[in-house]
Amino acid sequence: MGIGSTIQKRDKYRKFRERLIAQHRSLSRQIKDVDQLSREVSGDEVQDLGDRSTQSLGLDITLDIAAAKSDNLRRIEAALQRMDRGTYGECVECGGEINPLRLEADPAVLRCSPCQERFEARAKVKAPGM
Repeated sequence: MGIGSTIQKRDKYRKFRERLIAQHRSLSRQIKDVDQLSREVSGDEVQDLGDRSTQSLGLDITLDIAAAKSDNLRRIEAALQRMDRGTYGECVECGGEINPLRLEADPAVLRCSPCQERFEARAKVKAPGM
């Protein structure tokens, strides 16, 4: 791909870059806040067994939320890297163009719709009990 083509792609996807950067900032702040909250909660001395159980459940939920936010942050960072390389908007499976409406719905998406469907079908076969 030539330099001119890469520049055209960057211009074409500028609004997605802006959205991804804004989402990255927001998620980074949220993760920092959740991390601080989990430190505060885990540092509290709770004597009552029921309260301790509730605190533990709350901490587990908080950590699950933080993990999901971290996963999303990694997806966003990967999308920004693809933009820098000039491969943003290309399906990582088939190399075809991802529908702009799909990118509008999720700017960090990796695959075109047909490849995503195949990916999910393979995942179901690997984990039938889920």
